[in-house]
Amino acid sequence: MTDRKDDGSSGDKPAALADFDAEKLRELIQRLGAQVIDDAPASKLQRETEAEKTAVHEFWHTQPVPKSSEVVKQDAPLHPPLPAEKIPQEPYALPEGMAWCTVDIEDDAQLRELHDLLLNNYVEDTDAMFRFNYPFELLRWVTMPPGFNKSWHVGVRNSESGELVGFISGVPVDIM
Repeated sequence: MTDRKDDGSSGDKPAALADFDAEKLRELIQRLGAQVIDDAPASKLQRETEAEKTAVHEFWHTQPVPKSSEVVKQDAPLHPPLPAEKIPQEPYALPEGMAWCTVDIEDDAQLRELHDLLLNNYVEDTDAMFRFNYPFELLRWVTMPPGFNKSWHVGVRNSESGELVGFISGVPVDIM
């Protein structure tokens, strides 16, 4: 048995290519919708960016934030600053089944709920590889600086189960 090199001449095909049909391959590629064989596949970020352009976000499309398809041309306040007397004193109504709460960061059980909410629902990167798994001590340090206000640790709970489903906080800052 001798090795032979396939030089593309009209001689016999190597055994591995004996059943190869170029026309069937072209037809298969066309049926699969391939446009160009040597196009590099899009990265996950590129695919997500493209998908985001046509995505429908029922909640976020009702909010005063730019849509993912918008190009922000100017960064400015939504409205001029309001005098203190014009700021509503009652919280906005939540959907049925949800209730506002104050999250007591000093209570270990409530701190664990906050930790678990962040860990299970938020990620730090587009590939969902890095999660917000912050140590309790760090969460306390970030949310309880000197002069902190407990009422600024605002949560949303499921009225039926009591599960913490949302959280936002503020910390006092002196601006010079």
